This record gives sequence, C-alpha cells and structure tokens, in this order.
Amino acid sequence: MKIKELLKNVRPFPPIQEPSSTQTEKTENIVNDIKDNGGLLCWRERFTKIRKVRGGKSSASKYLATDKWGNKFFVKIHNKKNTYKLYLDVKKRKHLLTHLRYVQDFPILEPLEYGLCSEGVYVISNWIDGVSLAKILEDTDKITEYNLGIQAGRLLRNLHDNNPSLSPFASQSWFEKFSNYSDNEIKRYSSCDVQFAGGDEVIQYINNNRQYIEGRPMCLIHGDANPHNILVQNSSNTYFLIDTDSVRHADPYQEFGNLFNSYLWPVFSTGYVNGYFSASPPESFWKIIRVYLYTEYLRSARKIDKKKPKYSTKALESIKNGLEVFENQNNSRPTWYLESTDDALTQP
Repeated sequence: MKIKELLKNVRPFPPIQEPSSTQTEKTENIVNDIKDNGGLLCWRERFTKIRKVRGGKSSASKYLATDKWGNKFFVKIHNKKNTYKLYLDVKKRKHLLTHLRYVQDFPILEPLEYGLCSEGVYVISNWIDGVSLAKILEDTDKITEYNLGIQAGRLLRNLHDNNPSLSPFASQSWFEKFSNYSDNEIKRYSSCDVQFAGGDEVIQYINNNRQYIEGRPMCLIHGDANPHNILVQNSSNTYFLIDTDSVRHADPYQEFGNLFNSYLWPVFSTGYVNGYFSASPPESFWKIIRVYLYTEYLRSARKIDKKKPKYSTKALESIKNGLEVFENQNNSRPTWYLESTDDALTQP
C-alpha cells in the first residue's frame, strides 16, 4: 500500500478561528512585524488565561494561552541574545511550514504569528490536545511500540517525499556544504581542550566514509523528529510533528541524527527506520548517518564548557553511549536495530 493511501485520513489541525462579525470584537493584532511597542505586554493582553507549560530541553518559555472566545494557543518565547537573527529564522520557517501545512496538507505545527518582544522572540501556534509518543512508549506492549514506529517512519517519509528537492537549484551541492562543515568541526575539535576516547577513530571514519554523501539530495527536514516531538492528537489519532525550531533544508537522512539515543526505544526505532524505507534500510544509510552523528559528536565535545561540570559529564556520557551503539566501530549497524520483526516483538 502506498504511503499516501496509508496517510489519506491525515487532516490538518483547524486554523485559528476568528470570531464572527456578530461577536463583540475581533482579536487585536499582535505587535506589527519587527517593531517592539511593548510586545510582551501586547500578547499577554490578548489572552484571558495564561498557564506556563513545562517540558522540553530548550530554554524557551512556553505557555498555554486561551483568548476570550475560548481558542487555545501555544506561545513560545525564545529569550536568546541575538533576537534579530532568531526573528529572521522564525520568519523563514513560517513561510516553509505554512506551505507544508496548508498547501500540502501535512500535519506539522506552524507559527500563526510571531514578533519581537521585550524578552526575545515570541511565536504563537495553535494548541494541539494530545500526548507525545515518548509518553506513550513509557507504557505499551512491543507490538504497539513497533507499529507506532512504523507509522512515525511513514509520516517522516511523507514529509520528505512531498516537498521539492533543492538539489537542482542549490548554489552549492549538499556534499560540498557538509564537507566544509565537517572539515571545520574536525579542525576545531582537534585544537580544543576537551577530547573524548575514540575521537581519532571518529575523525578517521568521517574522512573514510564521507564519499557516501556525494549525490545526496536536499529537501525540507524537521531536524529533531524524535518521540518527544511527535504528538498524537487526542480527537483524531493523527500524528503531528511539533517543535519546529530545527526545520531546515538538508539531506533527508540527517533526520535520523537523533538515533544515537535509540537504544532507549529499540523496538520503536527499528519500526521507525523500517517504516521510513518500507523495508530494511540499505547498508549505505548506516554509513551516512554515522558520518553525520560523528561530526556532531566532535561539535558537542568542542562546545563543552569546563566551568559547567554537570553539563560536561552529561555531554561526554552521551557521546560514549553513541559510540557504543556501533560497538566502537566494530559493527556496521547499531546494536539497537533488530534485524527481524520477530526479534523486535520478542524483546523483553
């Protein structure tokens, strides 16, 4: 069965509902474009109820906000220093995500409104009542876990297959772009104070296998499509991709860069990969994502701040676990990947 047929019942979350002309008054526009006119106060004044939402790894402030007509919204405030650059990034993402959401009917959270405020950049999206796949995976049987992975993989493939490839129009090929990036990370890691066990072998692997990236296409990717960022809507059971801060144009295989944590969910992750390919992945897939993963390990290590020992320990532990997934270069496939459905469904 084709992916489009499997996902034919996927429908977008309804757009923001403006009150009819018979209602008292329409919702006031939030701060116009870049002008800060007390933006934080403006967005707060728009809503009658505001509740802080906890969760997620980012430092952004998050809120569930309800207006006087009962419409619910998700408000995220990025309180970073370089607010103008971040504002431009949000503006670019909104254009891309709006096309996906309403032109291609793809279930992804996209900004409705955004702007600058006194604490940074605010982004307002529709609120989706649902539960993350990470939460569901905490208490589910192996058959359900594998099927959840299959559906998530199909969703991701649908995203990649239904947005135009940039490769024919890009001023620089993906291979050139990534090679420049990885060369820079290798150089900066080699001269930094923090080194990790196996670092030299990681650099050697990148240099010996980056040729597999040559000819890879570029398309719009989510950038962080892990179980925490896949939401199942309560009312329709539709899968939604949320937390779109990492949306960009890149090789679609880069979407799997978060798989170094997949030893936490081996059955789901096996289904995730198999659902994406509708079969077992080609051997070149594992080589390519290892190049991507290993490059990010170098980046993580050289960004470690020794003045923050707790963060340093956690970052190095994450790198160690990621290398062990491939048994420190001795295994071509990650240890969490289960070769057959029977293996997946009989996991303890």
